[in-house]
Amino acid sequence: MEKRRLAILIAVALSSMSFIPLLPLLMNTDNAQGSFIPPLYEAFMSQAREVSLEEFVRLMRSHGLEVLIPTYLPRGMTLTTIYYKCCPLVAMMVYSAKGEKDFRYAELVIEISPSRLPLSEDYLLSLNRTSSDVYVLKTDRGYARIYPKALFGDEERNRKFGPHVLAIYDYGGVNYLISILRPITLKEVEDLVKGLAPP
Repeated sequence: MEKRRLAILIAVALSSMSFIPLLPLLMNTDNAQGSFIPPLYEAFMSQAREVSLEEFVRLMRSHGLEVLIPTYLPRGMTLTTIYYKCCPLVAMMVYSAKGEKDFRYAELVIEISPSRLPLSEDYLLSLNRTSSDVYVLKTDRGYARIYPKALFGDEERNRKFGPHVLAIYDYGGVNYLISILRPITLKEVEDLVKGLAPP
C-alpha cells in the first residue's frame, strides 16, 4: 500500500508539470456516475494510434512544436514504434533491442507532451545542491533532471522492473520524459539526453 501511495504522489507531481493527468488514471476507482476509469495503459492506448517518425514530426509541427529525437542510442536500441494521441497531445517513442512495442516493457521510452512553464535555471541548478534523489545535467540546449531511482506511473511496470532511471527535459515548449530500464547505464542516459536534436 505504501508503494501505491508513493506512486500516486509521483503521479501528482508529474501531472502538475504537464504530463498525462495520471492521478485519476492511477486511482482506478468508480467515478460519481459509477463508470469504470481504466488504468493508465488502457486509457492511453484506447485513444492513441501508431505513426511513423515522419508523420510524427509533421503532426508536432501542425501544433507549432519542433520535436527533438535521439542522435545517440544505447547499444542495440532501435525505434520500434511511436504512439500518438491528441487532445491532450501525448506521444510515446518506444525503443527496444528486442523489438518490444509495448511501452510498459520496452527498454527505452520517451514520452513527449507540450510543456506549460519551463523551470528556471536557478531552480534547476539548486537541485544539485539541495536534492539527494535527482541531479541536473547541462546540455547544449538546456538542462535535464535525472532521477537514478524513480517509480513508473504504471503499477504493472513497477511490479516487474522496480525503480528505474528517469530523465526529464524541457526544450522549445516540449517536455521529454525519458524512462530507461537497466542494463542501460546512467552514462548512456546522459549521452542520449545530450544527443537530442531536430530530425
